Amino acid sequence: MRGVNVAGLVLLVVVGCGGAQVRTQSAAGGAIEPGALFVEASNGRTDLLQVPETSVDELESARRSARGAERRRVLRDLARAHLLAAESSEGREARRHRADAERAAEAAANGSRDSTLLAEMAFVELWLSWRAGERAAVGRAERFTTRFAGAGELALMAWMIRGELAFGAEQWADAATAYRYALGQLEHPLYAYALHRSAESWEHAGRPDDARAARGEVVQLGCASDASEATMRVVQLAARELGVAMVADETGRVRPSTCATTTTRSASGGDDELPPSMR
Repeated sequence: MRGVNVAGLVLLVVVGCGGAQVRTQSAAGGAIEPGALFVEASNGRTDLLQVPETSVDELESARRSARGAERRRVLRDLARAHLLAAESSEGREARRHRADAERAAEAAANGSRDSTLLAEMAFVELWLSWRAGERAAVGRAERFTTRFAGAGELALMAWMIRGELAFGAEQWADAATAYRYALGQLEHPLYAYALHRSAESWEHAGRPDDARAARGEVVQLGCASDASEATMRVVQLAARELGVAMVADETGRVRPSTCATTTTRSASGGDDELPPSMR
């Protein structure tokens, strides 16, 4: 990044799956790849980023004979199956899967009046553009968050993608604004990541105090007994950046050493307040 000294951080542009992706790595080691984290966080919240039970070959066979609503269901499953296949592929194979996913999504949405299906297929197209590093991703993200603002989990994920796109373009204020969408949902698996990315954005924007406060909030999320694995990966990264040790408690669970002097609160309980630097 141009002329920015971010203490303890190295920003890496990773070329994979056909496009450039920005991930975060601390100087002490450890990295978070946004796409993989988003897929993990979606588990149990939407099946759109989860592998269908039916194989691609079986879905292709079913598509040829399916009609009406059943055909749309098959096409939807084909879109997400190819999307996830692209995530685990590289180069030409990844591009082929993304093209197949986009064709299936367009066919599923064509002529449909089902608002849920339309939102899902629009999200598939947004995801594919983002992961491919296409310029169209910015416009698709903005349109999705406007047109499908009530799409729940997908709307939140679209705002996270907007944050990633702005972050990658070094538009720090826009990135922090986009991540803010997730900061009203303390119980969400992406809350910690949104707060951590906000801290990085503020650091770049010349707001080190806000950045440090936000990282401190991230670290304390690791004190909750029910903190998810996705949350703990971000907690460990923030702890390294702040020089906070991770230690095993009496149950053998590793958590920040600062938890011994603070009140532990459940990640799924309490009031959904913004961190101090966002109020």
